[in-house]
Amino acid sequence: MDRKTIREAARRANVSVASISRALNNKPGLGEATRARILDVCAELGYSPSVAARQLKEGRTATVGLSMGMHDWQVNPYVSIMFEHLTKHLHRRGLMPVLYHHSEMETLIAETASAILLGIEEDDSRIAQLHEAKVPFVAVGKRHDGFWVCPDDERGGILAAEHLVELGCRALACVEIDHPNKGTHLRAEGFHRTLAKHGLEGGTCRVPDSTTPTLTSYRTLRAEYSERPFPFDGLFCETDEIAYGVRTALTDLGYRVPEDVKLVGYDDLPVFSDGITTIRQDISGIAEAATDLLVKAQQGAKTQTRITPVTLVRRESA
Repeated sequence: MDRKTIREAARRANVSVASISRALNNKPGLGEATRARILDVCAELGYSPSVAARQLKEGRTATVGLSMGMHDWQVNPYVSIMFEHLTKHLHRRGLMPVLYHHSEMETLIAETASAILLGIEEDDSRIAQLHEAKVPFVAVGKRHDGFWVCPDDERGGILAAEHLVELGCRALACVEIDHPNKGTHLRAEGFHRTLAKHGLEGGTCRVPDSTTPTLTSYRTLRAEYSERPFPFDGLFCETDEIAYGVRTALTDLGYRVPEDVKLVGYDDLPVFSDGITTIRQDISGIAEAATDLLVKAQQGAKTQTRITPVTLVRRESA
């Protein structure tokens, strides 16, 4: 960034040239609102920090390890979309993300100076490893005793239940991933607690955890209800991938969606949420918050956390 451009950025952001440098190099001494304003101005001027240049200058400190969970797969649409948004926001800070499998923590610690964890589970060993190595990190999707950011999953379950009850559903169930340490349990908890407030007893349909949740959900429902009537008129699925498979299974079993069974998913993933009423989580907002928290963790700030809002998106399935 030449001096003329730096001066112009400082003028537009109403800060000093030194503040521009601090913002672009993730240095302390700036409030978050000021830092965000500076980065927005630099973006308007067509400038973003050079990741390559920073790596040459600072080596591993510019590299952020993105660690997938034990039950995450790189082909998972959510992981792919989250990686895309994290890459965008990290690049704005001059940071370079590198994806690591859950089992590659020793390599991650050796090659990077900070980390973002996906797919956190109960008693996740990665947390202890990073604490022991004194590597700053942020967890995405589950709360723990350090820096973390999560969508408001409990609120999502509440919104799904309220919507289905409002539409007249009285025999409701949550289609859940059958995995004891899953990070989505608050969705089901919010859903069932809201049904109880309405005097309704919600059921549960469990789907085996797999790399192909859409196909597994389809097969599970087809096998379970091919010889007996489907007992529910409203379903909340923990993910859109599950909802997509469930809708197809119901159709093949001879049920109409939404006339016979109303359906709500979660995530608002491209393709999988087509025609499906769903709870949208702001994946870009989560990635931005994770990046902001990671910078704070790198700077030695006190532990901070974020809960990002979710919204109900109405489509044909409910």
